[in-house]
Parts: sequence; C-alpha cells; structure tokens
Amino acid sequence: MVDHKTIVAVCMDGSKHSDYAFEYYMEKIHRPDNEVHIIHCGNYKAMESLSMSMAPADPGLLQSVIDDEENKIREIMEHIKQKLLDYHQHASISRIHGNAAHVLLHKCNDIGAKMIVIGSRGQGKLRRTFLGSVSDYIVHHAHVPVIVCKHESHFHPHHGHTNH
Repeated sequence: MVDHKTIVAVCMDGSKHSDYAFEYYMEKIHRPDNEVHIIHCGNYKAMESLSMSMAPADPGLLQSVIDDEENKIREIMEHIKQKLLDYHQHASISRIHGNAAHVLLHKCNDIGAKMIVIGSRGQGKLRRTFLGSVSDYIVHHAHVPVIVCKHESHFHPHHGHTNH
C-alpha cells in the first residue's frame, strides 16, 4: 500500500508573519492527509545582547534574563497551540534552539518534510545582506519545495502591488 501522506513543516516564531504563513497554508494548501509539523526556533535575544557586553556576568541578572526569555517562548508556544485549535488541526510541535536558518532546515530534514512553509519579515536589503534571512537561506538550501508567505502589510499600493 502506498502512503500518500505528505509531511509539511510550518516554521513559526509567534510573529504576524509566521501566523500569516500558517493561515495561508491551512486555508489554501492543506489537505486532510497531510501530516503537519510546527517548528519553533527559540531565540535568546537578550542573552545575545548580554554576551556582547564586556561587563562581568552577574548570575542573578543572567538567570532573570533566561527566565524572561523562557516566559516569552512559553507564550509563543501557547499562541501556536491556540492557532492549531482555531483550525482544528492536530500537529506535532518541535521547539529547537540555535541559528534559526540552520536548525530549522536540519529539523525539516530530520522529520522528512516534503514541503516547508515559512513567513517572511521583509527585511530591508541592507539588513538582509549583513544578517541574512532565514527564509532566503531555507529557499536556497532546502531540497524540497518551500513556500514563503509575505504578510499583506508588505504590499504597498503605490508600488503597483495588489493584495491577493
């Protein structure tokens, strides 16, 4: 018997951009026999800022920063669970850490994803040049189809784009 199940990885970070990508996938692409995997890459932004400073680390301050970041990640995970409930969708949720572009792609490969869905924040050219873009990296390095969804706020009527 041939298994027609398609494993779809949806990368979500709690932003309106990733919400839009999830909603777009659910409303326009999803099929009942697809197996959906939500992947969230936690990012300790405040920890990165502290590690860049030259000040000696205060253990109490570090723990406070870690606790704050963990609370933010918990809120994002609850938000993702609510999105799944809103769409009556069962999905596995993976929480990973590290360089988002690399670990997201690695996780997609590990689960055997046949399609990747990701939002785009629409960074400016200069920022994207220096920091890179997670969606650009995944598009260029994935060996499966990648759907990059730009939130409708990226389209400006004076640039000749339309909302579809």
